[in-house]
Amino acid sequence: MIVGDKPRSGPLVPMIRDAAQRVGIRLGNRSDKERDEDIEYLVRTSGIRVNEVRFGGKSAGDCVYRPGTGRCTEGCLARWVMKVPLWSAARPDICWDCHNLVVSSEHENFWMGRLVQTRTTLDAALVQNDIALALLSRDRLAQCVVVLQKMGVSVPQEIIRES
Repeated sequence: MIVGDKPRSGPLVPMIRDAAQRVGIRLGNRSDKERDEDIEYLVRTSGIRVNEVRFGGKSAGDCVYRPGTGRCTEGCLARWVMKVPLWSAARPDICWDCHNLVVSSEHENFWMGRLVQTRTTLDAALVQNDIALALLSRDRLAQCVVVLQKMGVSVPQEIIRES
């Protein structure tokens, strides 16, 4: 995220780049070793930890976690001392709009797969007249569309068509 070697999307990306500049990381005129030392210093002093978010064996994004943050820790009394996300509460429905989630093209497979699977679930729910499942599926479709659009991925209209 600091180096900007590939496009990443998430509310924390600009904040991390700004913090790197405040610490003095100069990306163009430093050796790899010096840059790595600067980044290590930033991580140690900020409390920020980057964790890969995986569901069903697929990478869904990176959680740029700081103690006291994260939708997965809401309501947890120990949230201010936790050094990692509350994995037992993490799931795509929680993470998709968390300020800590950072996505890039490497996460497209998860979100596109979830989109397609959710469309299939929605179609089945409509056939079975399962209103609750249909409403949940519509919400999840919208979530997937938002995340994919953050990545700059064009979502096939036949998947998000209204039913």
